[in-house]
Amino acid sequence: MKTPMKARPELLLAATLTIAAASALVWWRAGIRHERESSWQALQRKQANLQLQVNRKEQMATALLRERDQLRTELADQSSAAGAPRLHKPVETYTPAQAEEMLRFFLTPWQDLALRNDPALRLSYLASERANLDARYGPLVAQLGLSPERAARFKDLLAEHTQELLEIRLAALPGGAVDSKTDFPSRDTADEHLRAAQAELLGDAGYQQLQQYERLMPVRSEIDTLAGSLALTETPLGSGQAAQLLQIIANASSGYQKGGEADAPMPGNGELLTPLMLAHQSIPENIDWNSVLSQARTVLSPDQFELFSNQVGRNQTVVRLYNLIHDYPGDPMVGFTFGRR
Repeated sequence: MKTPMKARPELLLAATLTIAAASALVWWRAGIRHERESSWQALQRKQANLQLQVNRKEQMATALLRERDQLRTELADQSSAAGAPRLHKPVETYTPAQAEEMLRFFLTPWQDLALRNDPALRLSYLASERANLDARYGPLVAQLGLSPERAARFKDLLAEHTQELLEIRLAALPGGAVDSKTDFPSRDTADEHLRAAQAELLGDAGYQQLQQYERLMPVRSEIDTLAGSLALTETPLGSGQAAQLLQIIANASSGYQKGGEADAPMPGNGELLTPLMLAHQSIPENIDWNSVLSQARTVLSPDQFELFSNQVGRNQTVVRLYNLIHDYPGDPMVGFTFGRR
């Protein structure tokens, strides 16, 4: 009778464990079912969102196709009405008088208009031009050994000539002269007056040296550019090197060989290019640069020569680009400009 009483706690423990395991299983299954339901709902929402995007894209595509068809219809109507679609506005034509007036306007240097209308600016311009005389003619003054008085007179003649040329230019502008003076000499007459005064001041020998110096003037800017580039390097350009290189370039110039001025190495300013463009002419290549570079090697150091050859190469690239555009079939120079003075 005592044995059954001892077995009751064990049965109670087993029952408890069974109930706990069953509860855990039910809880686990409920969690899995809830997770599956949540994932299914998320997929349904994603599918609905994707379907909404597809519908929007289809609507956009339909609208674009409708617009394309409408544009095609309008284009076909215009083509049938006009014979061909008009892609450019009609070409405007001018009378010879209108064309001449427009050309005169576009060729008027803006700086001359400013100088004519501003007396103070004219004075500043003339003062700066006089100051530049030291740089342009200083080597010649030293070469001639002029006294301070004769050197000052020589510069006065050049400054007066500059002012006279300015007055002649301004008088030719639309609106006339800047003062009451109405009769101006031609540029040729002004040049003759300057030459006569210089010959009287310098004598025959000195005047011949001046003429030779000015024959080389177009090349000096090239030498000055090279000297400026080398000024702060370890191999600055010496005065002897500059003189030799100047003569080398001049001797390779066809203009100098014919007894005139040396040709400008780089005619890249508006004053020289504008007449060429108007006349539909290419830039003449009148300097034998192969000869110049060959002789320059014997005058310049390797570093100096490299800089000089690069400078020549850049200049020639611009010249050849201009000529290439000029030689292109049609009228490629219309609208082509290197800048306006």
